[in-house]
Amino acid sequence: MWAVLLVAIVVAYLLLKTRETFVIKYGNPFDGEDLFSFDRNAKGTRIFSMTPDTCPLNKPELDAGLCYEQCEEGYNGVGPVCWARSQSIGIGTIPSLEWYKEPSLSWGIWGCNGPKRDKAFTGYHDCYEINLWKARQVCPDRTDRHGRVHKNRENKAGLCYDECPKDLPDRIPGMPYLCAKLTRGLSYGRGVGTVPPIFHFGA
Repeated sequence: MWAVLLVAIVVAYLLLKTRETFVIKYGNPFDGEDLFSFDRNAKGTRIFSMTPDTCPLNKPELDAGLCYEQCEEGYNGVGPVCWARSQSIGIGTIPSLEWYKEPSLSWGIWGCNGPKRDKAFTGYHDCYEINLWKARQVCPDRTDRHGRVHKNRENKAGLCYDECPKDLPDRIPGMPYLCAKLTRGLSYGRGVGTVPPIFHFGA
């Protein structure tokens, strides 16, 4: 009895020390599976395993020695927090100035109300518009070093940035050069991590 217990302790110690995995699987030979297998990558259903660093199915992600729930699509886990995965679209460029005429003032013999003729105010006298030149910022198309043309560029905080990719459509607040998919905000908690179990029974 004591000898069996001692052997079990020694085997468990060696497995933990070497980080090796011991797995027993069973399969259906008619589907090309082994009836019994000790290969963790073999096809079949797991009966028992001894895996020091393997997390259970409900918390499959191992991070810093603890098991956590899988983050949602578009998020990467760092400990108990899932952070939005981001992609840089490059530094912003200075927008160009575009000049245009705008009728901003008008006058007539009896005065005018607005840039157009107002018969109720001026009778039948014409109003004359005074066009003033104004400037506005525009973000022209950009051609990158690969020859790709970037259209629909946006003016954010006084700089022009390329459009975000379709799979990462949102800009991170305060960092318009980073795009992400903020379905749950910049980050969210995924609960407290648990110590991975050594012994696993079943799938």
